[in-house]
Amino acid sequence: MSTQVNKKLFFRHKIFSSNLTFIIFCVIFAVLIFTRFSYPDSKSDFTWDQIDNAWAAKDIIYDHKLPLVGMQAKGNTGFYIGPYYYYIITPFYMATDLDPYASVLIAGVTSILTFLFIYFLIKDMFNEKIAMLAIFFDAFSFYIIGLDRTQWPVNFIALVSLVIFYSLYKIVNGNSRFMLLLLKHNVYRHPFKKIFSGCARWFYRI
Repeated sequence: MSTQVNKKLFFRHKIFSSNLTFIIFCVIFAVLIFTRFSYPDSKSDFTWDQIDNAWAAKDIIYDHKLPLVGMQAKGNTGFYIGPYYYYIITPFYMATDLDPYASVLIAGVTSILTFLFIYFLIKDMFNEKIAMLAIFFDAFSFYIIGLDRTQWPVNFIALVSLVIFYSLYKIVNGNSRFMLLLLKHNVYRHPFKKIFSGCARWFYRI
């Protein structure tokens, strides 16, 4: 029993520098959970985009139609994103039997992933204090809370952007293995390629 406790304490201290930091992290994480999942009927949107996503999931689950084209990017432009997002959300609708609450779960899980990536990647790039400050703003920002309560592909922009920024940081510091991660994300074919390529040029000037 004491061995298991020691292992847990060792694992905790590998991630957090002190018990106080661990407690603060847990409190901020609890706030994140409350602000993203509470009052789903009145605080979470289920409108055009979410209904479109639910129908796509229904087509996959019950009609066995596999979409090759995703959502329309904007208005009636005729530009469409890839279908990958439909496949990501389908397990949630399958687990809830097409209950609209799946939309809340998808947005909430994406928010949790973003929260964890923010903490661990920023901690690695800078230090623990800056990482704690970053997740504090992520959890308490009214603007971010509002975005995180709506389920749509935009939820992944912050997460993907952070991963690409982190990869650039690692590459500039001599870790070329992260170049594969950038290639995997197809940075130069991404809608935000100008932003990311600008970040790359800025990094190489430093």
